[in-house]
Amino acid sequence: MAVPDLRLEQMFPSLSPEEIDRLRRFGTIRRYAAGELLFKAGDMNSAMFVLVAGSVGLSTRDGLGHVLDIIDLGPGGFLAEAGMLAGQPRLADARAKSDTEVLLIPGDRLRTVLIAEAEIGERIMRALLLRRAGLIETGGGGPVLIGPAVHPELIRLQGFLARNASPHRVLDPTADHEAAVLLEHYEAREADIPLVVCPDGSVLQNPTEADLARAVVQAEDQGVLQGAFGPLARAAFGPIGARQKITDGIQVEPGFVGRDSELVACGFENRGHVESLTQHGIMTA
Repeated sequence: MAVPDLRLEQMFPSLSPEEIDRLRRFGTIRRYAAGELLFKAGDMNSAMFVLVAGSVGLSTRDGLGHVLDIIDLGPGGFLAEAGMLAGQPRLADARAKSDTEVLLIPGDRLRTVLIAEAEIGERIMRALLLRRAGLIETGGGGPVLIGPAVHPELIRLQGFLARNASPHRVLDPTADHEAAVLLEHYEAREADIPLVVCPDGSVLQNPTEADLARAVVQAEDQGVLQGAFGPLARAAFGPIGARQKITDGIQVEPGFVGRDSELVACGFENRGHVESLTQHGIMTA
């Protein structure tokens, strides 16, 4: 994932040993042998992995077998995705490059971390949003739409995925030999276009938006995609009544207070930053 150094640093910040110690009360230690898979694309596991020792390689792949190496992370790095807070499957694979020790924080405890440790939570949330934006830019981990770029049905599905902040790629058979071969292999007629190759390798022919959503989200009870940005704060924190419950028994970092709006932004104390997130559609005021 080719991005400027400063943005890469914000996407993949490193937590200090002291910050990791502050997070230990929220998780448990797990160990993985070199070569062992921590998780793979499509998993619904919403835990965050904080690297204590060792190294982990992060990569994405699509249903066509293309693999994109994203980054290798060492101690202080953390593995999590924005979409998983909204109930979406993971978009990347993570594999131990060496014997590795991690602090495993379950999804429900991660929500507590974002509130109770506001300073750390802000850095984590910023990183997750930037990572999601990076995946959207590259199409990493999402479906591949195959058909002429100007085809109205392809434009319909591409617009649906874009509105829901779902990473995807488009392959035009007039410019991409692999796309042309796939259309020929499936004997695609005009009514079958576009073909959609899902991350698990399954192929859909000119699907409805609901069918595409079910294939991407891999959850039968979700008729439409949950956007990674708009519903993210709601998925992470819930309504006001749930906020008090999520922090019961947890010592909240000084300065964190409830706000009159229905949602809070990760316990951010910087109101200007909250307003910026709202303006860009990342959270609802």
